[in-house]
Amino acid sequence: MSAISKTLACLGLVLWVFSWQSCTEPPPLKLTSAQRDQLDTLYQNEVTILASRLDSLCIEMEKSDLQVVVDSLLALRKSQEQNLRKKYQKK
Repeated sequence: MSAISKTLACLGLVLWVFSWQSCTEPPPLKLTSAQRDQLDTLYQNEVTILASRLDSLCIEMEKSDLQVVVDSLLALRKSQEQNLRKKYQKK
């Protein structure tokens, strides 16, 4: 083997090793305890805000949707009652 082909072979090997390393995912970031505490505080603040918003939305949806459901059930029961009355009046 000539010197040029040995150099090219070594260069190819080095490039292969570096290309293999570039295909792996980088390790996850590691947070310090102060950063974890700060993240927990931010999370708790957001959860508190979202919880109050969700509670108010649920109350509003319950008020509006509950009446629709009750009205629907009443209409269904009245229809069933009328059908039964018609059925027994025919006999």
